[in-house]
Amino acid sequence: MERLLAALGHPERRFEVVHVAGTNGKGSVAALCAQALTGSVRVGLYTSPHLVRFGERIRVDGAPVADDVLASLLDRLLPLVEATDATFFEATTALAFLAFAEIGVDVAVVEVGLGGRLDATNVVTPRVAVVTAIDYDHQDVLGHTLEEIASEKAGIFKRNVPAVVGEPRRSLRPVFEDAARRVNAPLVFVDDVAAVECVDMALTGTRGRLRTSGWGSLEVDLPLVGEHQARNALVAAEALAQLPAAWRPTAAALLERWRRVRWPGRFEVVPRVPSGWWIFDVAHNSASIDALVATLQRVAPPRPWVAVLGVLADKDWRAIVRRLAPAVDELICVLPPSAPPARRWDPHEAATFAAALGVCARAAPFEAALADAERAGATAIVTGSFTTVGDARIRLGWDP
Repeated sequence: MERLLAALGHPERRFEVVHVAGTNGKGSVAALCAQALTGSVRVGLYTSPHLVRFGERIRVDGAPVADDVLASLLDRLLPLVEATDATFFEATTALAFLAFAEIGVDVAVVEVGLGGRLDATNVVTPRVAVVTAIDYDHQDVLGHTLEEIASEKAGIFKRNVPAVVGEPRRSLRPVFEDAARRVNAPLVFVDDVAAVECVDMALTGTRGRLRTSGWGSLEVDLPLVGEHQARNALVAAEALAQLPAAWRPTAAALLERWRRVRWPGRFEVVPRVPSGWWIFDVAHNSASIDALVATLQRVAPPRPWVAVLGVLADKDWRAIVRRLAPAVDELICVLPPSAPPARRWDPHEAATFAAALGVCARAAPFEAALADAERAGATAIVTGSFTTVGDARIRLGWDP
């Protein structure tokens, strides 16, 4: 990655960075940070993977960079990718950095792809490094204990750069403290300086009172649904508090900008015609499924709830099914069409496993499952992998 960026003239050094890692919530925190800064400075946002179109990954001031701009930059990049034998994600990251540099962003909010320490994005020296919630995922790469996973995430800490940690477990604090000490990074645990004081939610969004270190008490009104999104907003606020004062919005501007934040595929509620709801939620590990179930129970959309679930084979799909199946009225297991061949699960095995739990479950072809869910469910839920949610949106005509 360093060789590739050096050949490009180090575009990543031509703008400031907010670097965000974590198991769950990192995309939402990145989106909230970018939305909060838009209007104060010119902002890039780099996230992965995409739901429908590649351009979703690379945004400036909230809009995807135009395809023709990316294509022109890619013409410059490809010979260097081949010469350095860069991976797809390294090339994508370099493309984002080059786009941000050429367009002239002031700040880029950069989401880690996987882990942190060895991630392709970990070539930046940010103004603040952020770690969101930690949980089990990608254990084959990151380790089999929460401590090992946390250590990999803390690998984004940089010398003398403030680090903000949103993970609440006190048992993991020594991991972050050790990592910060090694690079003399000022360390802020969100729960030491801030709190979510109350939360109310509906299918239209989440309202809550946040006690923050930078803005005092904030009455937030987010179009993102779920108690976890109030928590993500709190983490974003504490990350933003570490940035230069000239970049930070006023409290009024922050609240107004957050009312307009959009993050497709995260408990995204879409009305159906003539009645009923679609809910799209990327939830591909146990913790994110727990958040989905908790949010469903809290906002209580109309029943029956029919869930269409597609999971990649390298995930702990049994743990996901155990949590989701008893909470819904029917579970339909599917194989999303764009799932990588090497990572395709067996939906029939998953449905058999779910049925053994005593719930209504079956496997079905992807498009038939969507039609069945729409017909049988007052609320149809599409969840699991990015490919599942993205493929459903394509077939239903919903563009993120």
